[in-house]
Amino acid sequence: MKAEIGIRNGMPVLEIDGVQESGMCMMPGIRATADECRFSAKDFAEAGVKTFADILWPYLDLGGNCYGWWTGPRQYDFSRIEERFQSFIKACPQARLIIRIKLNVPQWWLDQYPGECSRIVRADTIEARAAAATYLRTYGKMPDEYSMQPSLCSLRWRQDSAEMLGNLVDFFENSPVFSKHVIGYLPAGGESSEWFWWGYYNGMIDYSEHCCSSFAGWQLQHFGDVIHKDIPGVELRNHSEDGFFRDPLEARAVVDYRRFLSDVTADTIIEMGKVVKIHSNSTKLTGAFYGYGAALDGGVMQRLDNLGFQGLKKILASPEIDFLCAPTSYMARRGGSSGHFISAYTASLNLHWKLYWDEADMRTHLFGGEAFYKTITEKETLEVNWRSYANSLIYGNNLWWFLLCDNKSFHDPKIMGDIKRMVELEKETLRQSKKSVAEIAVFCDEESMFYFNSQLPQLLLSEEQQQEVLHSDDPIALDKLGSPFTADMLDILPRIGAPSDFYLLDDICHPQMSEYKLYIFLNAFYLNIWTRQAITEKLQRENATALWVYAPGYLTDLQGNTGNMTELTGINFIKHSENKQFGEYTLNPYFEVSDPEVKPLGSAVWKERQGIRHIYSPVPPSLELLRQCAEFAGVHCYIEPGDVFNINQSFIMLHSQDAGSKTIRLKQPATVLDLRRNSPVCENRIEFTLDAGKHETILLQYD
Repeated sequence: MKAEIGIRNGMPVLEIDGVQESGMCMMPGIRATADECRFSAKDFAEAGVKTFADILWPYLDLGGNCYGWWTGPRQYDFSRIEERFQSFIKACPQARLIIRIKLNVPQWWLDQYPGECSRIVRADTIEARAAAATYLRTYGKMPDEYSMQPSLCSLRWRQDSAEMLGNLVDFFENSPVFSKHVIGYLPAGGESSEWFWWGYYNGMIDYSEHCCSSFAGWQLQHFGDVIHKDIPGVELRNHSEDGFFRDPLEARAVVDYRRFLSDVTADTIIEMGKVVKIHSNSTKLTGAFYGYGAALDGGVMQRLDNLGFQGLKKILASPEIDFLCAPTSYMARRGGSSGHFISAYTASLNLHWKLYWDEADMRTHLFGGEAFYKTITEKETLEVNWRSYANSLIYGNNLWWFLLCDNKSFHDPKIMGDIKRMVELEKETLRQSKKSVAEIAVFCDEESMFYFNSQLPQLLLSEEQQQEVLHSDDPIALDKLGSPFTADMLDILPRIGAPSDFYLLDDICHPQMSEYKLYIFLNAFYLNIWTRQAITEKLQRENATALWVYAPGYLTDLQGNTGNMTELTGINFIKHSENKQFGEYTLNPYFEVSDPEVKPLGSAVWKERQGIRHIYSPVPPSLELLRQCAEFAGVHCYIEPGDVFNINQSFIMLHSQDAGSKTIRLKQPATVLDLRRNSPVCENRIEFTLDAGKHETILLQYD
């Protein structure tokens, strides 16, 4: 069996032996036994789902999980693995399998190599105190100085994990049973399979000998010399030379170390992907959890400057990685929210022919535990599930239902009845175009993130918010206090009333990138000369409108300067190095517009220069301003702002904020069908009105 990426209607799609297939997938609970896997897989198989995923655990016995199979160096108990994956084939003889292999090590390995773990240094910061308090409540002791699993810099770990991964792929590929079912492998390193650096939660990483040695080697490779003899200390990493920003020269050690963390993470992902490609003879897909930068920037607990999540450009360019995946955003799961993806760069993924799986690990109303993102009622569960499917249909990505906490959380006739309908729609719509019709391009820049002071957003929290951080039992919820420049925008952008495409800024240079009327630069604070030139040339060529936020182009490799901002936008600024309150935002530095030629546009100003209309907002744009900018740029707006709305060449989705009538205005007359109810909406109409309940998902097809 050969699984690969095909191109249909200008979009990457999943193909099995040359035939396009749906990637809708199911994954059982992490504590499920083999019998429980078969039980839950049977539910989904009867609904028409044919693809299943599961996890191989070298470390951590949860009771029923597939654990204890890596018994020693090059020694494996494959019977445990066979039993596990046979359960899916018994439930669905046509099963397609995606194998997630955790790259953790068993206890025997840790006993044999005790010095391979990350060394953590804690500081007296808000998130460090909160992490220690949470750890103490959970484990009854303070965190250790070393992580539970090896550092990503450990060469011994990388070698042994790569060997184990290759041996497992060989087992599946040489099996007369499993080779006919496996379509992909997901090497999963770090905490929670997502390449979070082990120990990040308990302090600043990584001060182990392995990391120090690797950092020196990285410098030799990049600079020809070891410029920084030591990993920068915690105080320096939490310092600020220029308010929100790090000084490019004074903080070079910190910036370089952050690049190093991302390079190590991305290089390891690619290395493991290459192992899969070699051992599967390039007949299977390889994926990874990655692309978290936009969602995590400014996080309180999951600090981006303490992780390796700024290497997406490298991952997108790698032929060893076919797909990315990530959970649905925990911050946007409840009814009325957008349900956006943690890995938000959907347009960049399409541009680089990568697939994407949205991991819908929903805590439904049947889930017995508590979580701030748990749906409360049956109706909310059903509407949120439909929103997940609608998002996949609009973006052309794949969806896997992950019964993370409880297999029973989906064992319900109404839930499974809806999933059955979704599978029917997958078959009916599989070959229809999901190509974007967006006239708005949104850019997030991972390069600029290297120059942020991640500590500053926390320092500017109110006393009440600081107390919330310190006493919260839910560390994920703490990151609701994160960055408004990118993370908060992910829930606002889908409410403009017009679709947008979300890119990594590096793709502004891509020759196959589409043309747009409005370009939104969320955090383009650092720009080198080549990126500046590429942006200006593209905007001029298309006579486009640009929306710039806070400090566009402020930083170069040498310094921060308002002259850089003026050169980019044509607008004159005066810098003030002090705290300034702008509504709910506290900024330092802040930039005063000092240009008599600018004109007002809502809460922003604009100025035309060389055929480009530059809009400047000193703070992250509100929904009102985003809509004003869209209309100003001549973008077609389909619906009034507020509801979650999206549209591509064939489909329309709406997830309502409030109950009421919703009027949709198309670009040209069309016949519209309600896909959930399989009923006509209108025929040959350019405008039509629907009634929607509160937090209801509407999914339409038009032609």
